[in-house]
Amino acid sequence: MFHNILLGLMLVQGLFLIASMVYIATSLHFEDRIVGTNLVGTIVINFIAMLSAYMGEGFGMDIALVYAFLSFLAVVVLCRLLAVQNVEHTIDATSRAKKKAAQAVETHHAEQKRRDEERARREAESEALRRQLEALRGDHKEGEGV
Repeated sequence: MFHNILLGLMLVQGLFLIASMVYIATSLHFEDRIVGTNLVGTIVINFIAMLSAYMGEGFGMDIALVYAFLSFLAVVVLCRLLAVQNVEHTIDATSRAKKKAAQAVETHHAEQKRRDEERARREAESEALRRQLEALRGDHKEGEGV
């Protein structure tokens, strides 16, 4: 009876293993693949342990422990790789943002300089028109007094 239960559980875990492999193959994100890899490692460890109990051999548990250690190291390495990629991506994004900010500041300064020059030109034109108007008023007042 115990052997039949173990065989049934190993069959179910085999189906879970296939489903996990499909999940890893179809996932879009690297993080999902890491989780899938960890899940596959856990299923294989359980499968080895059940197979060891089914066969009545104790060395299968040693193999499961070694595989658990290797699976753990694989997940740690993948997570480290992901962390390095995220840091590089952050550094690249920061440098691009700094370049855009510098370009925006340069554009703003150039626009401000253009506006200041335009304002100075209009003020000069306004001053010239005011002097002409005063000159015309002065000529007009002199003509009235005669």
